[in-house]
Amino acid sequence: MLTPLIRAKGAALRVALQIARLRPPRAVTGDHGAVLDPRVAVMWKIASRANTPVSRLTPATARRETRDAILAVDPGRPSAVGVEQLTVDGEPGTGQRKARLYTPSGLRPGSAILIWFHQGGYVVGGLDESDTWCASLAKHGRVRVLNVDYRHAPEHPFPAYAEDGLGAYRWVQQHAESMGADPKRIAVGGASAGGNLAAGLSVRLRDGSLAPPAWQLLLFPMVDSLETGGSVQSQATCYPLDRPLLDWYNELSTPNAEDRSDLRISPLRASSLGGLPPTLVVTAGFDPLRDQGDAFADKIRADGGDVEHRRFDTLPHSCHVMASVVPVAENANMWICGRVRTAVGG
Repeated sequence: MLTPLIRAKGAALRVALQIARLRPPRAVTGDHGAVLDPRVAVMWKIASRANTPVSRLTPATARRETRDAILAVDPGRPSAVGVEQLTVDGEPGTGQRKARLYTPSGLRPGSAILIWFHQGGYVVGGLDESDTWCASLAKHGRVRVLNVDYRHAPEHPFPAYAEDGLGAYRWVQQHAESMGADPKRIAVGGASAGGNLAAGLSVRLRDGSLAPPAWQLLLFPMVDSLETGGSVQSQATCYPLDRPLLDWYNELSTPNAEDRSDLRISPLRASSLGGLPPTLVVTAGFDPLRDQGDAFADKIRADGGDVEHRRFDTLPHSCHVMASVVPVAENANMWICGRVRTAVGG
């Protein structure tokens, strides 16, 4: 889930950040005792002076502004990564979804493939907004990455996007070899809403007939759409995700409140998280979704699962797309890619 980083061009942001080095903003201390990275604090200050909050925009306008803001600070794809435009079949009767396959130079055939689901609250976001991240993940994680788009709300509310996740996984199982990957080494991952999609899919596959993923990567995941306490309350005014935007996403993506307890959208509510694939959960200190991501990792561990959890206390939600202007976020990204390489890289 992501609101626009700023409503200014990337060059203007970089100038503001250089000024901030000379005149640092007032420190922002979270409920967990950590201080927000000062560069993020500058971005927050700029965004607070912007126009209408994203949660008051139409979905079409929110999509356009989110895309423009992310691409304004996007450094572009790293070198030595091949990119192929694909379409993947959805579940019967749902049509096809667009996708991009990223293959790092020199990767051997028969290695793993990671299916990636982008952030955006199931309302905004897409392949372009997650393009550089996926290319970087492929290069530094030494793994094929399939960046899969899915249908967005409010045009296609729950369970459309969850079914698209299942359809993409089924398609990859059938076509992994043609992409140079091992069908027994399929990983899933996503950020925010995409992390929700991946986590819900893993619980579903554990209890279904398809072979489960080999590994999963969850960045700042929403795993309980019914949660209203904890950091959802204490971090309600955070940046770039705040409580009004979180509520807006939920209302558009899952308009039937009774659906929000479904394990495809609230996998933390499963009676057990045992039997899931080995999992890396990454959370951020300044994030309304922090506590539920932490709890998801804790529950996997308590239920006997294999999980690694890392919380970046000074960073906010979706900081992985801020790496070009926030060095600490770039360091976090490289740490994540290193863990991917260890787990499934080839």
